[in-house]
Amino acid sequence: GIFESYCMVLQYKVGGIFLLRLNISDRPLRKLQVENWTKFIVANNFLENSNLSSGILSYMSRNFREISATTLESIKKVKCIPTTDPTSPMKFPSHSYFPDSQMIQQGLPICTLDLYQISREFLSSLGVRDRPSTSQVIQWISENKIQLESQELVEYFMKNWNAIQVEDWEDLKNRKLFRAKNQPDHFFFSGWELCFPNPELEKLGIPTVRIPVQLEENDPHWTVLSRLGIGKFPRLAVLLNKIGNSNDAAGCAAYLVKNMSNYPDYLQLEVPWVPTVSHGKMHRSQVFSHGTPFNLPCVIPELEIFCEKLEILPPPLDRIFDEFLSTFQVEIKLKVYPYLLWRFQNFNSDFKLENWERMKTLPFLPTMTPPISTFQLENELSDVYGNILDYAKSESPIEKHFLENCGCARAPTPNQIVDGISRNFQRYFDSLGIQDEIPSSHKGVQHFIYILRLLSSQRSQIDKPHLQLLSKFQHLVSFQLEKIKLLPAGEIFLSDSEILENLLKFPTPPPSEDIEALYMSLGTKFISQVVKERYVPSGNTGFSQRSQNFQKVILERYPLLIFGKNGRRREGLISNIQDFISNIVVAEIQEIQHHVLFQNTIHSTPTNCCIQLENQKFILWILEKTDVDFLDISQHLVTHMFSEPKSRGEVSIEFSMLLEKDLNLLKKKGWPVDRVIKLVENSQVEDSVRFQSLVSEQPTSTPASSTRPTSIQSVQVERSQAPVDFSAAEKGLEELIDSIQNPKPTRESQQSGFQLEACETTSLQGYYHKGNFNEISLIVDPKSILSRDHESAAPEFSKFIRYLAENIFRYEITRIGIYFSDKTAAMACNQNGKLFFNLKSFCDLHFGNHMTRPCITYWYLVFAHEISHNIVAEHNAAFASVYLKVVHKYME
Repeated sequence: GIFESYCMVLQYKVGGIFLLRLNISDRPLRKLQVENWTKFIVANNFLENSNLSSGILSYMSRNFREISATTLESIKKVKCIPTTDPTSPMKFPSHSYFPDSQMIQQGLPICTLDLYQISREFLSSLGVRDRPSTSQVIQWISENKIQLESQELVEYFMKNWNAIQVEDWEDLKNRKLFRAKNQPDHFFFSGWELCFPNPELEKLGIPTVRIPVQLEENDPHWTVLSRLGIGKFPRLAVLLNKIGNSNDAAGCAAYLVKNMSNYPDYLQLEVPWVPTVSHGKMHRSQVFSHGTPFNLPCVIPELEIFCEKLEILPPPLDRIFDEFLSTFQVEIKLKVYPYLLWRFQNFNSDFKLENWERMKTLPFLPTMTPPISTFQLENELSDVYGNILDYAKSESPIEKHFLENCGCARAPTPNQIVDGISRNFQRYFDSLGIQDEIPSSHKGVQHFIYILRLLSSQRSQIDKPHLQLLSKFQHLVSFQLEKIKLLPAGEIFLSDSEILENLLKFPTPPPSEDIEALYMSLGTKFISQVVKERYVPSGNTGFSQRSQNFQKVILERYPLLIFGKNGRRREGLISNIQDFISNIVVAEIQEIQHHVLFQNTIHSTPTNCCIQLENQKFILWILEKTDVDFLDISQHLVTHMFSEPKSRGEVSIEFSMLLEKDLNLLKKKGWPVDRVIKLVENSQVEDSVRFQSLVSEQPTSTPASSTRPTSIQSVQVERSQAPVDFSAAEKGLEELIDSIQNPKPTRESQQSGFQLEACETTSLQGYYHKGNFNEISLIVDPKSILSRDHESAAPEFSKFIRYLAENIFRYEITRIGIYFSDKTAAMACNQNGKLFFNLKSFCDLHFGNHMTRPCITYWYLVFAHEISHNIVAEHNAAFASVYLKVVHKYME
């Protein structure tokens, strides 16, 4: 009766076997031993039989306390529990559930045993579950796609709190079970992806849990949600993902930075999480702050304000420079200047000395030129040099400072102007419409002429390589028949003969002395220097009253030409001018042909006069029976009277007027007719040396006389046939030296009203004091421009003059000065015994080579000349005698 309906079968199978084993088949049956019997049942798999398991488990449940724990563990490993699972009804105890399992029934293997006959305690000890595991519940929800609100899940987890294992909680955090408050319904999120409701997070798009109750930190719901992975702050991974992918990356980054105390390890992340503009997500150490013109891994613009806290730095400047040099896209290169300027404004400490030096030669400016050849031009300068030089406009003091550090000068030097003309002439000409054959009055031409004048005024500052560069320039402006031609300097010619100019129509420089001087330094020559001329007189010759009268006019008027209207001897005269004048013979002839060889072409034309040397006579041929052309004749005369071509042009016109006009008319116009004629009549000079002394003598009404190179180098003392007062020169040598060092006006100078002022014709009054150099004062003509080069020479010049004063002439330093004036050719002057020496002359002649014998000799003679004026103020024979003795005395 133990197994009810299966008693007989079991009695046989079980009882008989046991009896055999116990060898007690001949004895009566004893009470069954449950432990051994249970082991026998398990070993023979009787429990897996669905027809037997119910009865066996019923018997076991009544006697399960006699079953050992080891045997119970073996039963747990047997599929002995019949369930509702239609596919596999027999389950392990731990895989089956009591019929009252909460929340879900469908799909779970529910135990079908009669719980009234079989002890619930026994089945629980075997592992039959009162309720499904959390993972099974979640899996069941997922597999069956059952939609539950967060509230239901939270309530379920709250009721089953104690039954949920630690591993179940961890599993739940990764299960996408929950809907978000600020996301569409068809999106489900795991607990670690969600945060507690927070308007700030919801605005950033971070999902927050959807739950109707008002949550507080001590609320049970809060605790359950926390166990499920839902937090007050979003996880770092969620936040970084939002930074890289959301539309509000800046807001997410701001939230991260603001709450960075909750994310202490975010800077140590090894994952590439920083979003870049064009390289996706990268590690923080590989990313640069602030966008660059190049395709570098830079953070998105929204994160730039947080780069400092993220410890992300801008790219090194050398990296920017290398990228600039390696790219060929102009539109990218043009973005570099704004970037570097912005970088300087915000990170000026990044710019080191080596960066500035490299930037000077990089063509990164808007003009695509390096700063070293680009300029900051103010408004007026940009109008002048705008199309010649590359320049950058500075809109702010910071930009101005940046450009200065890069090497952009405020104003160009003459050398830089030459570079700009050579490099950008086509752009310059196109902008102003300059081309061959346009009128010389064209606005663009006048602008170019203005530039050339500026260069000419500063040509002393142009170095030799740039002069050579300008001399090879093929587009210098020249005038030809009121049109312009753009030619090199060697193909432009200066006019020193109107005859040749009318005949050849050659291109000439613009009519400006400054430009002519510039062109001459570049290789432009006078036309008379490049042509070969030949005059061929022919026909009957003879002398007439007209030719004799004209010869007398020449001899009468030439002193006016030599002395000029101001009574001073002109420069550039030939040394033997008296021989030339005294040997002129005027004769008439029937025909004169003028042949000129110019640029391999012979040009021939008839002319009305010429001069030829025959038998030591200069014959001035003029056409017979024709009116005298004073201008042509004066041009021929001046060509022979002046050694320098540059002196001939203007003088020939003036001499033409002197030959043509009446003496009384000339006198009314201010020409010193009487004085000059009287001077010539009283001279009684027959030899050329006496004539030269005469014409070099200054008029007594002139308050000063100038010391020029020709005066110093050509001082000669010859025996004069005219009586000369040598009273000052005949003093004893000691008295002479005393007079030099303590100047006193002679009786001759007192009677003439002469005040010992100087050799300079203009007063030094109005000159301003520039400074002292070696205890010697420098004064400057306010009308002159003292450049830096000139000022830098002042210490050496003062030192040099002081050496002469102290070591040679024993002259007091307090009576020595230097001055600067580029408005005079004079090199020194004597102002009441105080000697002044021109710094401009020193710079032009000797600076850089001044401690040499030629230089010392030169300035020794200048010094001696000036101190001689302490004895004799005028330039006459007495002065020459004193000057010779001074030179001889101090040369010892």
